[in-house]
Amino acid sequence: GVSKLTIMYDCVCICALYTGVLSWVPLNSTAVTGYRIVVLAAGETIPLFEDIAKPTTGYYTLYGLEPGIDYDISISTITEGGQSKPITLRQQTGECALSPLSGAVGV
Repeated sequence: GVSKLTIMYDCVCICALYTGVLSWVPLNSTAVTGYRIVVLAAGETIPLFEDIAKPTTGYYTLYGLEPGIDYDISISTITEGGQSKPITLRQQTGECALSPLSGAVGV
């Protein structure tokens, strides 16, 4: 099936490093086993970090982001059958603006 997943990103500058909060509405499905979060500097291919959020969690905190950098932050749904195509948000930490991003996530 295909479900709609909306993610929001906001950040706060503390001591010249940014902390960002990525949030979404968890899909209401027992098939979902988690959400894969991947953060890359824009244009790079090696992730700065990646992690798996629990299936019932609707947020993830990103620590230690540098100011003035464009980051590609992606989230994909993990199910017993595999992983969906990720939704990617490009955010520059220097702006610290709330940016909504919506997309369809296939499972």
